[in-house]
Amino acid sequence: MCHHVFEQGKAFHQSRREGCIGYLVSRDNLRHELMAAQDRESMAIETHSCSALSLASVIKPSEETKVTVYDQLQLAFRLAQSVLQYHSTPWWRRNWGLSDLSYFDIDAELSASLTTLHIDAKLVSKAEVLGLETALPVINNNDDEAEVFCGIRNVTLHSLGVALLQIGRWQVLDADDVVQVRRAAAKPSPLGTRYDELTRRCLYCDFGLGADLNRQELQAAIYENVVSELEDMATTMGKLA
Repeated sequence: MCHHVFEQGKAFHQSRREGCIGYLVSRDNLRHELMAAQDRESMAIETHSCSALSLASVIKPSEETKVTVYDQLQLAFRLAQSVLQYHSTPWWRRNWGLSDLSYFDIDAELSASLTTLHIDAKLVSKAEVLGLETALPVINNNDDEAEVFCGIRNVTLHSLGVALLQIGRWQVLDADDVVQVRRAAAKPSPLGTRYDELTRRCLYCDFGLGADLNRQELQAAIYENVVSELEDMATTMGKLA
């Protein structure tokens, strides 16, 4: 974490601008923002009252929930990008879901709050860690069993496909109900055939490069066919908005 903060701070300093490079949440429900300061008079730390909400709580079709197509595409893009960046770290469970990510309710506009999207992983003290081998989430190598019993080639990518499916239809699905998921994926979504196709590619790990997410060739294919596609769709929709 310190390395990440240092690298982000250095990038802001080189660009001669200020900005938030990270934040910590204390037990009294306060968010402490770490700012890249350009001079001694700048505010280095800002503290705001906040409440963390599960990303799964956003997916509830109602009159109170106002979400645009642009918001959906931006959210899908950020999730796909995050999987590529963090899938190999202890913080990211292979069999993950929307409930494993959180955001801070900082604004009445949902799009503003979703900019604070983060992995809901807790930092524990050294005393709490001593004697515990499961201080970090346990990542089980269950791809083989998932393929044998459910036809799932890669658990992490399948989870991304389920997340994209829920975002595209704005509908909560039981990720453990593989039949329900596949039936939903077979139906068109409001986001169009282009979005539906990349969603299915993730569900079935259909990139023609095997199912080992550690392979750079597969990562490159996911970046080109999923991440970049979502970014392009979001950019286009942003221009039309």
